Amino acid sequence: ETGGGTARQNQCSKSQCGIVVGNQAQPTLEANLCNDNEIAGIWYVEDGGGVARGNECSRNTTGIDVQDSAQPTLEENACNDNELAGVFWEDDARGAARRNVCLRNRSGIYVDGRAQPTLEENTCNENLWSGISYGENGTGIALRNDCSRNTLGIEVGGEAQPTLEENVC
Repeated sequence: ETGGGTARQNQCSKSQCGIVVGNQAQPTLEANLCNDNEIAGIWYVEDGGGVARGNECSRNTTGIDVQDSAQPTLEENACNDNELAGVFWEDDARGAARRNVCLRNRSGIYVDGRAQPTLEENTCNENLWSGISYGENGTGIALRNDCSRNTLGIEVGGEAQPTLEENVC
């Protein structure tokens, strides 16, 4: 339940989810290919966390899904061509996404529920709807993200109140 360890260079495809991190596990996920899954390439649930770095999570419903009270750090992942979002933060999720590339999704990064991630220096281009979307009561900070070449650069809806600084839209 509080495990760690490292998952490196695995191919996790054509399942419900490629990799699931739950309970209080804090693994390091590096250079995994988590493509063509029904739900998510990587799915953080409950109080899961740790670091996901350099993974490819493409052609899933969601590239990386962070929900419940999960608090991962997502760095330099490629989350492209997913049905809904490259990275989806929901419920009470927190954590950080830095230097990820989210191309050709419906939204590059979507923050919903009461999620409060830190989004820093991500590239969210060529998405059908938005580079970054905030819905419901989503908050957190978006700093120095490139959200150009989308229908909307950054969308803030519902009662969301994020802090937006130095982004390019």
